[in-house]
Amino acid sequence: MSVFKTWVAEVKEKIDQAMSSETSGVHIDLSFERELVSALLDSVPPGVDEVLAVFRIIDLLSHRGRVVIDMAPTGHALDLLRMPDRILAWTRVLLKTLAEHRKLNLARDAGVKVAELAHRVRELASLLTDSERARIYTVMLAEPLPDRETERLVTDLRSLNLDSKVIFINRVLFPQDIQRCQRCNRARRWQLATIAGLRRRYPDTTLYIVRNFPNQISGKKALGSLTREIWQLA
Repeated sequence: MSVFKTWVAEVKEKIDQAMSSETSGVHIDLSFERELVSALLDSVPPGVDEVLAVFRIIDLLSHRGRVVIDMAPTGHALDLLRMPDRILAWTRVLLKTLAEHRKLNLARDAGVKVAELAHRVRELASLLTDSERARIYTVMLAEPLPDRETERLVTDLRSLNLDSKVIFINRVLFPQDIQRCQRCNRARRWQLATIAGLRRRYPDTTLYIVRNFPNQISGKKALGSLTREIWQLA
């Protein structure tokens, strides 16, 4: 949470100055409001730091650049994708609280920083729903549990007005890989049944098959062999 902590420290410094100031020679100490705002800053759900990190990556890129984010499994990925809406709700509460002291210059400064964050979050939310600028690729194993997780992921993505038009099915066993291994043959039958189910459920989704390589993919040469053996299902 280092990125978010840095941002919070800057906002808290401005708020502390704003809510404990000298006005017309009278000392104003708004300790309750300070504690309330401080609690709001500390009550952000996990994922904010990742969102701020995405902002920093995007800032470093030119207009022709491209960002690839390797997301965590289904639950964590969905939490991150839901984060823009949660941050916007959180910033609205902060801005409403700061508005009570809008006559104080430093309170306005803190409000500006919160509003800037909200603006960046809206830009990110807009980017995620723009199919020309952002795409979501799903990677799964052809096994029963990952199959159910993928179904959940696709359903929840659609509820967020997002979509995954491409699914990569990883570590698929080819006939030349299994030879006389009975366990491998059973696993391959499971995989084929799972793939057939995917084709029925997602007729408008492009499915790619990635072979189960016997060795770890590491280095330029191995990566080249991987890209040459990605098969698109018709």
